[in-house]
This record gives sequence, C-alpha cells and structure tokens, in this order.
Amino acid sequence: MACSTFQKDDVFLVVWEHPTTADVRLVMTEIRLLHKALDKKLMYVGVIPVGTKMPDDEGRAAMSSALEELGKLSDARYVVYQGSGFAAATVRSIFSIIMMGSKSTTRAEVKPTIDSVIDKLGDDKRRASLRWIAEKLAASTMHSTA
Repeated sequence: MACSTFQKDDVFLVVWEHPTTADVRLVMTEIRLLHKALDKKLMYVGVIPVGTKMPDDEGRAAMSSALEELGKLSDARYVVYQGSGFAAATVRSIFSIIMMGSKSTTRAEVKPTIDSVIDKLGDDKRRASLRWIAEKLAASTMHSTA
C-alpha cells in the first residue's frame, strides 16, 4: 500500500505517498468500518507530502468519488498539502476549489501542516487525538528514515 493510515477515536489520517485506485479502496474500507464501529461521523485528514506523485486518471476518479463519500461519513475534512512557496500555495488553492465544488456540505479545508489543522480545531478531544497521531507519524517517519 502506497499510503499510511492512522486512527485515534474519531480522527482518521492518511498519508498519501503515491495514491492508487487500490489504495483509495482500502482507505475507504477502513473509513467505512471505523464509521460503522463508532456510529458517528469522523474527522478526515489527508496528508500529501512534498514530492507525492499525482495519481493516474483511474486513481483521480477513485479519489473524486471517495471525496463525495467522505462527505457523508465525516463532519470535517482536511487536506494537508505540505511544502512552501508559490507552487505549494497554488496547489492548496486548487484543492480548496475542488473541495468547495463537491456536493458535500461537510466543512473542508486545505492547510500546509498538520499543526495548522490542530491549531484550527476547537474540539479538545479531536485536537488531542490529532496531536497523538502526529506524534506517531513523526516517530514512524524518523524510524523509517533511520
């Protein structure tokens, strides 16, 4: 799988390294199972690291339909498009337009870092859950590059 998923309470985070249709299907299965187990809407955070390859046409179509379903399974969606500078800011703007154009009324925002999502959250439990996930993600990244 060319992505990594993390979950704590009702917060689900996925790091998309090279999204494929199979990855999107697996992630959506995880999200559906978590939604069913908790019987409540989730907070979704999708992280796109610097250097992530764009999905092919089939992968983009799968992600587009997943975005619509996420609107039904979540009450907050965040995309973290990492990186700085003009190009990264432009891509974040494009993601914002795509998410605003979806049929869902679920809040959707695009941010440059996980910390900027944490800072935005008013819900203390979700803030703590996302902080915990961010620490696990940082530890796994340090471990995999060591």
